Amino acid sequence: MRGAEYLLRFDDLCPTMDMGAWERFTPMLARHSIKPILAIVPANEDTGLMRGAPDEGFWNEMRGWQSAGAAIGLHGYRHLCVAQGRGLVPFHRETEFAGVAEAEQREWIGKGVEILRGNGLEPTVWVAPRHGFGGVTLKCLRDAGICVLSDGLGTVPWRDGGMTWIPQQLWGPVEKRRGLWTICLHANTASAAVVEGLEGFLEGFAGQFTSVEQVLTDWPAGERGLGERVVAAGMMGRLRLRRWLKG
Repeated sequence: MRGAEYLLRFDDLCPTMDMGAWERFTPMLARHSIKPILAIVPANEDTGLMRGAPDEGFWNEMRGWQSAGAAIGLHGYRHLCVAQGRGLVPFHRETEFAGVAEAEQREWIGKGVEILRGNGLEPTVWVAPRHGFGGVTLKCLRDAGICVLSDGLGTVPWRDGGMTWIPQQLWGPVEKRRGLWTICLHANTASAAVVEGLEGFLEGFAGQFTSVEQVLTDWPAGERGLGERVVAAGMMGRLRLRRWLKG
């Protein structure tokens, strides 16, 4: 039986992020040769992500990680989740993209890609703020040359809507027996315990971490089978129950 593999993803990266908070992670990533997904907000207007003046070294830092094998994720456009719409991954009602007109989505994605490319980055993965996107979003992404997304529940990648879906199911490191697991972290708000937890996990499991490039080679994605749909439904049910219990 194939053992578990892990991807690491960092969300909400932008020039106004807390670079000091981010730098708590970078030494361990470099030491263990981790190739994360870096989900970058191209034109941030979310005041919650404005932790200081724009860092002059941000784009150079991201280019360095790209050169080291990290995948660049297009993390929305402005990170303003003010639309109301039911997306394909129905975690939240307030999103940036779900429910927005196609022309507007197409403009935002095009401008976002242009900003990243203008700073020497090639976005290859879509990462939606608050998991909010729909079929129209996928069409606009394909037209922009992005055909991989990091989202959805399951244990293996699959193809749907002309996209390869790489599941994202964890918000902290958890040991698993099999499958592909994406751990999503937010450097801006990660506690010391989160940093220490990841460091300890990497000490034991760094050899099981992979990259988006390797996943696309090692995990052939096809139509989603019934078994994976049942697994995904079970995961969604447990997440909803957990949120309900938290109030």
